[in-house]
Amino acid sequence: DYAMRMTGAQMIEVETRADLKAAINERTALFLITGDLEERSTIPIPEMIQAGKRYGIPSFVDAAAQRPDVPNRYLEMGADAVGYSGGKCLRGPQSSGLVLGRKELLKAAFLNGAPHHALGRPMKAGKEEVMGLLAAVEAWILGRDHEAEWDMWEGFLERISSAVADLPSVSTRGEEPGVANVSPTLVITWDPKILHVTPEQVHKELFEREPRIAMHLLPEGLRVMPYMMEGGDAEIVAERLHELLSDRPPQEPEEEKAPVTDVSGVWHIEAEYVFGQSRHSVTLEQEGTELTGGYRSQYSRTEVQGSIEGDEISFLTVLGCQANKTTYTYTGTVEDANSMGGQLDLGEFGEGSWSAKRIDSLIAS
Repeated sequence: DYAMRMTGAQMIEVETRADLKAAINERTALFLITGDLEERSTIPIPEMIQAGKRYGIPSFVDAAAQRPDVPNRYLEMGADAVGYSGGKCLRGPQSSGLVLGRKELLKAAFLNGAPHHALGRPMKAGKEEVMGLLAAVEAWILGRDHEAEWDMWEGFLERISSAVADLPSVSTRGEEPGVANVSPTLVITWDPKILHVTPEQVHKELFEREPRIAMHLLPEGLRVMPYMMEGGDAEIVAERLHELLSDRPPQEPEEEKAPVTDVSGVWHIEAEYVFGQSRHSVTLEQEGTELTGGYRSQYSRTEVQGSIEGDEISFLTVLGCQANKTTYTYTGTVEDANSMGGQLDLGEFGEGSWSAKRIDSLIAS
C-alpha cells in the first residue's frame, strides 16, 4: 500500500461490484489487484480487468508469490501489467522483481525508475540483480525440471510424515496449493492433551533450537512448506519433530491467579519506541480475568482485548491504515490501582515500553 500511496495516489479498497462501480471516476488512475488473494475475492479478476477496459483504466496484478508460467494467465485475462517477485518462485535475487505487460506502460514505469531521476530511483536494482533475475527467468523456462522438483518436495514431506505417523493422536494430511506459494504442503495435527504439548510450544522450540526450523503455526497444529528445503533438511526436520512430540511429561495446569485489582476504567498510555513516543488512551472493562474495551489514538478508535492474572496484565489492539496495520501487544505489571507498565511488542516493527496512569474510573462507587 505504501508503495502506491507514496506517489501521491489515494487508495480506495472495494469488496463488492457496487463498491467498484462507485469508486470509479475521472480521477481513477489504476486498478491494483492483489492476485495472491484471488481465491478470497468476491469479484472475479477477469471481471475487474474488463471493468477497467470499459473505462479506459489500466489494471496491474500483483502476483508476487505466483508462478510466472508461459502463457501468462493474467495477461491472457487482459491485464495491462503483472508483477512477480524475483526471489520467490523464480529463485532469483531477493532484491529483484519482474513486470510483464503492455510495452508503453512498462516503458513509462522504466522512465520513472533508476537510472532516471524520478520516484523509483531509491528502489533501483543493481546490475548484479538484473543479470541474476535474467538467469533465473532463463532457468525457469529452459533449465528447471518442475515435475522433478514437485516429486522432490513430496518426498521431503513423506519423510517427515513417516517420522511422526506412529505417535499417539498424530495425524497428517497433504494439502495442494492455491494460486500463490505453489508447492505441496504437509499439515500435522495432534491432541495436546495426549502428547502434553501445544502447537505453540512446538513451533517455538523448533525456531529457538539450532539449527532453526521455521514452520507455519496453525490453530490445530503445524504446516510444513518444503519449497526452500534442500537435500538432508527433511531428515533434520523429521528427527526434531519426532523428538518434540514424543515422551512429554504431563504438565500440571497452572492455577489461575485472581487479579490484584480491578483495572476497569480509562487509562492514559505513554509508549516509548526505538525513536519517539506516543500518547494514547484505553478504556478497559474487566470481568473476572478477561479484559475488553476501546482504544484511542490520535488517528483512530479500535477495540481492545486482553487478560489479567495476579498482577500480570496483557492486552492488544490493531492500529494502522488499510492493509498496513500493526498489532500493538501490551504486556506488563499492574503496580497499584492507578498505574501499570511493561513491554510493547509491535511485531515486525520491533519493541518498545509503556506506562499507564488511570485518569478515570468506571467502577461504581
